[in-house]
Amino acid sequence: FTHFQMAFCLVDVCLAHRGWNSRSVPNFFPVTADKNLRVCGKVLKMRVAKPTTMYVLALQPTPRGKWCREDRSKSYRLGDLSVLIVRLSSDGKVLDVVGGGLRGLESCTRGAFGAEMEPGSEYAVVPLCLGQQPTAGETRTQQPFSLRVFTSEPVLAEVHDGASAGGMAVEAMHMALGRLGFARSNEVSEVAMLSRLRRRVQRLGDEVSMLVVHGDGVIVYLAANNSGEEVEVEIKAMVKSHIGRASGGLVANDAAEAAAYTERRRAVEGPQEQQRGGPRWPAKWKCLTVRRIIPPRSQAVVAIVVRSGTQAELGEVEITAKPAAAAAAPTTKTT
Repeated sequence: FTHFQMAFCLVDVCLAHRGWNSRSVPNFFPVTADKNLRVCGKVLKMRVAKPTTMYVLALQPTPRGKWCREDRSKSYRLGDLSVLIVRLSSDGKVLDVVGGGLRGLESCTRGAFGAEMEPGSEYAVVPLCLGQQPTAGETRTQQPFSLRVFTSEPVLAEVHDGASAGGMAVEAMHMALGRLGFARSNEVSEVAMLSRLRRRVQRLGDEVSMLVVHGDGVIVYLAANNSGEEVEVEIKAMVKSHIGRASGGLVANDAAEAAAYTERRRAVEGPQEQQRGGPRWPAKWKCLTVRRIIPPRSQAVVAIVVRSGTQAELGEVEITAKPAAAAAAPTTKTT
C-alpha cells in the first residue's frame, strides 16, 4: 500500500450501488476558447417515472495529443467542467436547479455531481466550460470528454445539441447562483454535499447590489439593478493564474494597471526572497477589468473569474456602480 500511495497523488473511492443503471454519453468542449456561450457539445434530457437518485461524473481522457508530443513546452492539463442539473416545464423552461456545481482548474478530478429527481418530471444535464479547454489534448478542436450517468431507477434519456440550449443554460445559471447548494431539509444528503456554493451580497447603492458566488475554483459576479434607470457596473480584479470571462468573451489583461498594483504591493510588503522549494517562475499579477450596462429592474452576470493555475491568488477587487450617463461613482473595495 505504501508503494501505491507513492505512485498515485490522488485516489477517488466510488460507491457502487448494486442494481443501478448507468450510461456514458460522449461529449466535447466548446469549439473555441473565446466563445461567449460556454455550453458543451451535448445536453442530456431525461424523464423519470419513479423517485430517482442520479449521479453524474464528468470524465476526461488523460493522454497527451500525438500532434504535440514532441513539443514538451505544451504541458497537458484537463479542461474546466461545470454541470447544472435542471428541472424543466412541459415547454422546456427551467423550473428549478436541482443539482450540479461550478468547477475550475484543480477540481476536475472531483467532477462528481448529484440530484434527486421526482416522478413525472423532465430534467436536463447541462455541461459548461466556464474556464479553459484542455491544453495539449488529443485534438485541437472538439476536445472529448464523457458524461457518466448513474441512476437508481430506469430513465428515458435523449441527447440534444448543446448549441440549441444557450437560452436554457443562461436561465439555469442565473437560477443556480441564487438556489444551488441550499439543503431542502435539515438532513443534508450526500447528493446535496456535491453542490455547495458560498455567497456574499455587496451593496453598491440604494438599489444596486452585487451577488458574489464562489464555487470550486470559480467566482461569478451577478449584478442586480432595482432602480428605474440604466446602471454601469465595473469590476476591476487583481489576480494571479486566473482568467476572466464577460459577455464579450475572454477578458484581456490591463498590463499598466497590473504593473502599478505590483509596485504598490512591493512598497507595502517589501522585497521577498523566493522561498525554498517555491515556484521557479512565479506567476505575475494581472488586472481584469469588466464593464457592463445593467438595464432597469433587471440582473446580469457581469464577469466570471476562473482559477487557471496552481499559483492562483485573488488580490484586490474593486467594484463600482454609477448611472450609465454619469462620469463618477463611489467605490467599494474588497480584499
